[in-house]
Amino acid sequence: MLDSPAIEQIHPFKERLPSSPDAISAAATEFSDEVMQNLGSLDNEFFAYFHNLTDLLFAFVSKHPKNLENYPKPMTNSNTSSRVG
Repeated sequence: MLDSPAIEQIHPFKERLPSSPDAISAAATEFSDEVMQNLGSLDNEFFAYFHNLTDLLFAFVSKHPKNLENYPKPMTNSNTSSRVG
């Protein structure tokens, strides 16, 4: 699935991923129609994937907890509740 031609054609961020979710959202408003179409194709491939990715993720994490020690903790709603909207 990851050898999709769509994934090779998507370069939505010119240099690197913006540093915050708000910056990513702001940059995404500038995506071309072609990039949006390619992202849509990837979405369709992702949702058509026949394996249960949650089960695969948990199986990997269970078998390799040491590999994930140095990764940052994911943001939770409690981390983002101080945002002013």
